[in-house]
Amino acid sequence: MKGIQGLIIAIVLGVVGFGFNMYYLNTSRNFEHDAFIGVNKNASVKRGTPLAKSHLEMITIPKEFVGNLKEYALPWTDLDAIMGRTSIRDYQRGDLLLRNDFRTAPDELRLVGGETAISVPIDTRTTITSQIIPGDTRVSFYLAEVANKPGTVDPGWLGPFDVLAVGNRMGSTDVDNGRRNRGGSENMLTLKATNAKGKQNNQMSVLLNHLAGSNFKPLRLKIHAPASR
Repeated sequence: MKGIQGLIIAIVLGVVGFGFNMYYLNTSRNFEHDAFIGVNKNASVKRGTPLAKSHLEMITIPKEFVGNLKEYALPWTDLDAIMGRTSIRDYQRGDLLLRNDFRTAPDELRLVGGETAISVPIDTRTTITSQIIPGDTRVSFYLAEVANKPGTVDPGWLGPFDVLAVGNRMGSTDVDNGRRNRGGSENMLTLKATNAKGKQNNQMSVLLNHLAGSNFKPLRLKIHAPASR
């Protein structure tokens, strides 16, 4: 008997819950909403696919529940701005498009104060340049003359140096491809040469002396994590 009563109570609670849900759905039409760009439920987007309107749909969320989503998701008002852009990752049905996936690389070096930059040749036979992200990645260079230098923390390697550009590229390859890659040789790295006060560090002096002495022979490099990690 108790089992039947429990079943009845569960059914009643289910009906009440359904009623509340229907009430919310009917009344929420009068709420203020924010609209975001989402992937259509009948579509999926693979990395490298140019975005079309048929891939996307508007996803609306009541403003009281949006929270800080605006900081991460692309608003529906940006729809025209991303049409034709190349997706840099796979999107599944119902996913929201994120601002970070459609960021753009800078068009010029962003130097401040007394900062300066110097370009150096690199050996592309021993380097996968797509792994170097300007503004994020740091690199060191192998110099034979410092291999046995007393007090060297990493024998033979000089650095790390901040990378500002790889050839003409000033962002990741995904970001540049997503905005219309300008191309350009990637056998040159642009490095920060002086700080905001115009002071050059000792390692840059050693590197420039090495290049002058080797007739600017391409450098072998290794990649470091960003300083913030």
